[in-house]
Amino acid sequence: MSREKRTVFIVILTLLVYALTQFLESGVFLFPFPLFDAILLLISFQFIYWNRKIIFEKKNLYFLFYLLALIFKVISSQFFLALIYKDQDLEQLNSGIFLDVILIFSTFFLALFFILWKLKQDTTVSWVFTLIFIALSFSVFSESTSLLSFFTIPVFACYLFFKKVQTEFTYLFLLHAFISIMTLTMILQLN
Repeated sequence: MSREKRTVFIVILTLLVYALTQFLESGVFLFPFPLFDAILLLISFQFIYWNRKIIFEKKNLYFLFYLLALIFKVISSQFFLALIYKDQDLEQLNSGIFLDVILIFSTFFLALFFILWKLKQDTTVSWVFTLIFIALSFSVFSESTSLLSFFTIPVFACYLFFKKVQTEFTYLFLLHAFISIMTLTMILQLN
């Protein structure tokens, strides 16, 4: 088992054990979904460290746009902001435009990642799939379709799985897909 596969397996197993523990204590499956973005960002840094030669020597810099999208997503998360700001400042920040701008940057970098990935990594994929990935990314801006944005990375991971595309970051995308699906289930469970 490769170190990437092992890392993703351990993270998923840890999250499932946490949810099972919560189920045994309170009777509800509860994943630590506020921490998902931070966990994904830390694992991404680890993947970049392990594959730094592939990224920088082969000029596969498109993955850095994925990393920037994750960084901006973490910055806009309520969990991260609650660590930095007091309650009053956090309320003021939520009522302003700052979080929307950060979310726009995150979505823009994710869309840029999909375009550059298509151009550099996989020339066999049609532009239709790339546009579907981008449309799912931008669905976060409409309140009626915002839940569709949780399917962006899972659809991308399914594409990688069924096309048997093996890159150094395939398992990271599978982890991101798992985290997106778990976040969606938690949101639907709370509603």
